[in-house]
Amino acid sequence: FSVLNNSRPKRRAAAKEVELTNGGGAAPRRLRRPSWTPPGIAFPFIWGTITVLRGVSSAVVFSSTQAFFTPAFAAMLLHLSIGDTWNTITNIEKRLGVSAVVAYLVAASVYATVYLYYSASSLAGYLLAPSAVWLTVATSLCTAIWRINSPLQPLYPVPSDKKASALRFEKYLPKSEEEEKKTN
Repeated sequence: FSVLNNSRPKRRAAAKEVELTNGGGAAPRRLRRPSWTPPGIAFPFIWGTITVLRGVSSAVVFSSTQAFFTPAFAAMLLHLSIGDTWNTITNIEKRLGVSAVVAYLVAASVYATVYLYYSASSLAGYLLAPSAVWLTVATSLCTAIWRINSPLQPLYPVPSDKKASALRFEKYLPKSEEEEKKTN
């Protein structure tokens, strides 16, 4: 549902650019990672578990509130939107500095969401809490990856680096005069 390209890295297409590290996880050869990086195989299990816990905790919130339009659900939607944006910045645009900054926003949004879920139902808050724990680790990991890869990338998007991701519906937007001249 995102207007940004949030596709995950394709392992087969990138096979020529990667080497297997940390027990089977693919990592670009030129990207250094801290020694405490979890093995690549752990990520699908971590995110799969978090996805199930999000669903179950949301069902508990709904059961408790009998409403979809609640501060808890609004916080979850905001958290998911920030997470999708982080994914584009990290996996599509490959902006390590911006990724590190936005990871803190993802973590802050999950903390707020856990609080609001807990306010609606303590069980829902406890079910969602592992997400906050993992995103704290992930934020530290993003920051460490940015810091150990030199030269340090800027902490803000730089238009001149031409890494900006295209919108999914960009082909349907009106073209600028400059773009029209290029196509004619």
